[in-house]
Amino acid sequence: MAEGKSKGIGKAIGGAISAIGSLFGGRKRRRREKAGKKAFEGSIKAYEAFDISNAFGDLTNPFSDLTNPYADTTNPFANIANAYEGMTNPYEKLRNEMGNLGVSTEAAEFQSQQQQQGLAQSLDAFRGAAGGSGTAALAQSLAQEQRRGTQQIAADIARQEIDNTRLAAQGAQQLGLQTAQSEAARQQMVAGGSMQAQQLIAGGEQQRQLTTAAGEQQRQQLTAEGEQKRQYYTAAGEESRQTRELERKGDVVAIHAGEYEAATAARGKAHDALVGGLADVATGAGEAGAFASDRRLKKNIKLIDKSLSGLNIYIFEYIDKIFGEGLYQGVMSDEIPQYAVIKGIDGYDRVNYNKIDIEFKKY
Repeated sequence: MAEGKSKGIGKAIGGAISAIGSLFGGRKRRRREKAGKKAFEGSIKAYEAFDISNAFGDLTNPFSDLTNPYADTTNPFANIANAYEGMTNPYEKLRNEMGNLGVSTEAAEFQSQQQQQGLAQSLDAFRGAAGGSGTAALAQSLAQEQRRGTQQIAADIARQEIDNTRLAAQGAQQLGLQTAQSEAARQQMVAGGSMQAQQLIAGGEQQRQLTTAAGEQQRQQLTAEGEQKRQYYTAAGEESRQTRELERKGDVVAIHAGEYEAATAARGKAHDALVGGLADVATGAGEAGAFASDRRLKKNIKLIDKSLSGLNIYIFEYIDKIFGEGLYQGVMSDEIPQYAVIKGIDGYDRVNYNKIDIEFKKY
């Protein structure tokens, strides 16, 4: 395929040389040659000025400086305090009110006074009636009665003291039970509060660590994805740049070669080679994949379709039959990307159909 293209280019160059050499008069041919050379130089400058830089060469990763929004998350329960830590026992200083119970002696004293008064009255009454000897016996009997009364009073006081002791013991026992129960409840509440505080602290710390880890994982994932996309676009841009660079160099070489051959051979061609030379330009360019596609060379132009890339596809006829007879399918050079257009030395555009997605063919 490359050999065929080289032959086609050679044939096109040979035809161009014949055509230029056949122009009328040496001065006229030199002017035409000079104009052709100037056009080639302009084309070369345009190709060389074409931007072939990598559009993605300076692409950066937008996630490279991404921070973890949860990195500084704190434990909301870290400083939680035990609400029951300072709780006191409400029964701890309670007094036993039964411990100070006293003995009631008023009734005993009243009973003793009544008894003594009664005995004294009885003694006076019997003293007048009974005489001396009877009085002594009666006094002895009354004394014995008084002792029995005193013993009963003493027994009543002793009973009261026993009851007081029993009540004091019961009060002390009840107070002790209430104090112990309250202390047990206090300790239980303090322990429960401490356990709850520890559970909250541990749960908060676990949640903080999970949130921080999730944020870090998300940050790393976004950073990696951003870097992967950056590398992909950079590589794709570099590949595109290299492809365009190779195409540009190939076009520039072809232009230089055509210019050189046309300039050195134009002076030696005669006018009678004009028709044959132009025919060779057309057929030779076609063999190289470049065909005359300047709108000014065509007639009966009709749009019939569009290519996959959106280029218009036409059918047409050449005005000058040296480029071909009958209907052809192709494009208009002024409607396609300029990297596929080659300016001919005759001033008309050729299109390299190898660079577009449309086939040039006889219709």
